[in-house]
Amino acid sequence: LWRNIGVAALLFVIAGFVLFRSVGRWVQHEERERATWQQRHAGVADSIAYASRIQGALVPKPEALRERFDRFFVLNRPKDVVSGDFLWFHHLDNDRCLVAVADCTGHGVPGAMMATLGCSLLNELVLQDPWRDPADMLYHLNLRLVQSLHQGGQRKGAGEGMDVALCR
Repeated sequence: LWRNIGVAALLFVIAGFVLFRSVGRWVQHEERERATWQQRHAGVADSIAYASRIQGALVPKPEALRERFDRFFVLNRPKDVVSGDFLWFHHLDNDRCLVAVADCTGHGVPGAMMATLGCSLLNELVLQDPWRDPADMLYHLNLRLVQSLHQGGQRKGAGEGMDVALCR
């Protein structure tokens, strides 16, 4: 009887030791995976925060708008840290300026990239001909957007683009 109890106890100790080691290895593996994911998440979060600062630099400062308008407000409440919504402003002379608001397709980073492209294209177009009719400017913005995205006038996927209101 004592021999059987000793053999059973020895088997339980061996099984416990093997089980303890395998669970320990599994826990260590999970901890390494978690640390890897945390590093990746931190890198992505840092990149998005930096993209937010870049996007914020494209939006006109309140001081620039205050010079032209006595009363104004800007309501910007993006769904994500970065977004496809943007405001664009260009001072023409003492009596005139161009103001655009836009909503680009996509949320988050894709929308922000479209917004950046839209701001850049508007800046280029206004430098070419600042007195161009706003409707003509929107027409050329559309052409440049299609060209920049290599769409060839064809709608692909969700249809990259933007809704823009441009006023002078």
